[in-house]
Amino acid sequence: MPEKFLSDEWITEAKKIREEFAGKGTPPAHAVRMNQVITDVPFGDGTLNVHMDTSGGDLEFDLGHLDTPDLRRSSSTRTRRPACRPSWPARSRCRAT
Repeated sequence: MPEKFLSDEWITEAKKIREEFAGKGTPPAHAVRMNQVITDVPFGDGTLNVHMDTSGGDLEFDLGHLDTPDLRRSSSTRTRRPACRPSWPARSRCRAT
């Protein structure tokens, strides 16, 4: 059974997938450092702080915020969840988009 979206287990699995494919794709076209606040998370305190950083030439996605982001984005799990499709192959089922 897939892990609950954005749970600690889901994030752990997403990190494993990113590590497995690190350096194997096309480098990001743009360097972006983004902090994200995801609200309406159905566990913990209801808010998840994450970041995405492509300034090193590969995608870095992890918990917590960067000290000097280029931008900050806020969204709810209702708007994040459509990025996950159960019909997609397991390796691409839930993208951190």
